[in-house]
Amino acid sequence: MTFREEIAQLYVATFGRASDAAGLDYWELSSGLTIEGIAQSFFDQDETQALYQDPITGENTEPETFVTAIYYNLFDRAPDEEGLAYWVNELETGSVSRDKMILAVINGAQDTDISL
Repeated sequence: MTFREEIAQLYVATFGRASDAAGLDYWELSSGLTIEGIAQSFFDQDETQALYQDPITGENTEPETFVTAIYYNLFDRAPDEEGLAYWVNELETGSVSRDKMILAVINGAQDTDISL
């Protein structure tokens, strides 16, 4: 998989939509970031905050809601009980950040490895 394809997949996983060409070009050619850096940077975006934070309190959505949204973005389905429980635990214990969780789910679906 090319770096550009990884970025495109990260867009879908995070935002539930494809990127425009200019966005892909920026992240691939101009940002100077790794895929991990891009994933982390996505969480600083207003769009991400609107999707995954309570608009009144500014707090992150509940882990269950977040994991379920990512599964729907990637697989068009809810997570199975074991997957949901696993990722919720990882998020709640601080074992993984939300951006790293997204990358891990993507890589798990592709049967590739990413260090958390």
